[in-house]
Amino acid sequence: MTPSPALPSGLRRDTLLNLAGQLLPLAVAVAAVPATTAGLGVERFGVLALAWTVLGSFNVFDLALGRAVTRFAAEALAQDEPERLPGLLWSATGLQAALGIVAAAAFAAASPLLAGAVLQAPPPLADEIRRTFLILALSFPVTLVTGCFRSLLEAAGRFDLVNLVRAPAGAATFAIPWLGAAAGWDLPAIIGLLVLTRALVLVVHWRLCRRALPVLVAARAWPAREPLARLARFGGWITASNVIPPLLTLVERFLLGALVSLA
Repeated sequence: MTPSPALPSGLRRDTLLNLAGQLLPLAVAVAAVPATTAGLGVERFGVLALAWTVLGSFNVFDLALGRAVTRFAAEALAQDEPERLPGLLWSATGLQAALGIVAAAAFAAASPLLAGAVLQAPPPLADEIRRTFLILALSFPVTLVTGCFRSLLEAAGRFDLVNLVRAPAGAATFAIPWLGAAAGWDLPAIIGLLVLTRALVLVVHWRLCRRALPVLVAARAWPAREPLARLARFGGWITASNVIPPLLTLVERFLLGALVSLA
């Protein structure tokens, strides 16, 4: 039998870095979730789980622009045309910011309906859920724009930098509610700190992109029609084939809260 060829060293390194970036948040979650549930109570933990689901699933509604950035940025770097990167990046981030703002406005407008008629929470908890969802909506444009910067680092092969941020940021998703529950915070305060953490992650990604790709500092660019059209075409096809399963998961969580209970 012919032995399987060894993986290139760069691929092995990137695989191990991505694995480490996933395992640290998982380890923190195993330790944090039981204590968080005990501190918040099962109903409030149910709301927190909904917030986690929204945060985890929302990236799928970005029209796959993150993947499109990775594809076209990698192409530009392979063709030794880094000057194309600023226009590509700012076209993608401009569109993502617009999508995020529209989605945030829609989610915020639906928050009273979700807290009351859908989840059927009692009045004190319903008000807390409504305020929680209003704060959660602020994370939408931040999350989408961050995805563009992360995708650019991936296109440049800087998985070390990606996971340098991903691992602690993912761990903070579970550690912050754990600490907040221990301190007696309510859900809006916990989600507010999670949103602030995401804003910090956005700033860190931007600074890492500038360090890894100095052309982003040297060149100035604005969103342009041609890169926007390429990004939208490529991302649209991916979105059409991948949006249904995460959407069903998100709807399923809210249906469980509405038809059974938040607990």
